[in-house]
Amino acid sequence: MKFKQIKAVLLGLVFCATNASATLITLETRNINQSFDQSNLLSSWNQSTAGTIKNINTFNMFNTGENKINMLTLDFNLKSNSTWTFENGLDAGYGAALFVNGSLVDSRDGDLWWNKTWGSNGVFKVDNIALTTGKNIIQLLWAEDCCNGANSVRFSEASGQEKILSVDNINGLSNVSPTDIPEPATIALFGLAIVGLVTRRKLQK
Repeated sequence: MKFKQIKAVLLGLVFCATNASATLITLETRNINQSFDQSNLLSSWNQSTAGTIKNINTFNMFNTGENKINMLTLDFNLKSNSTWTFENGLDAGYGAALFVNGSLVDSRDGDLWWNKTWGSNGVFKVDNIALTTGKNIIQLLWAEDCCNGANSVRFSEASGQEKILSVDNINGLSNVSPTDIPEPATIALFGLAIVGLVTRRKLQK
């Protein structure tokens, strides 16, 4: 492998390390197309074309647009098995569905509107979500025709207090563990040291 290739690989590792996080929240939004099927949101999602995707720190009062189908993904690690509750305050004219580690846990048909009130009947609440030790992925899927109302999610662990869904609130739980990778600073320092040594050797030649 040439020097430039080695350097590029090592710098890439450093970049990945500095962006490592114990928890990742991703929001992806796509346009509703002609093949949209309200009775099967997952199939409609898979058939829709790619849209916008971004990592976010907090999901609170998000307006995702009209005629959109949305996927909110929470990726995190647990130290031990746990049971959570998710409360989804949505503007979802076509309903919503919640998946845990690839399996459908619950869904709501019809027009959902929480009216920015957690006590509303329009809140899509899912209790007794069984999560296992290690990596867990929770995905919330919902679709809206109009009128671009605000969307929020809050959660609670076991019988704990409800909290707005955010990276800080997830990482603040004692049961959440870092991802199974070395500490970012360790990788960064190691990578930079290797780059420095290779550079020095190259110059000496």
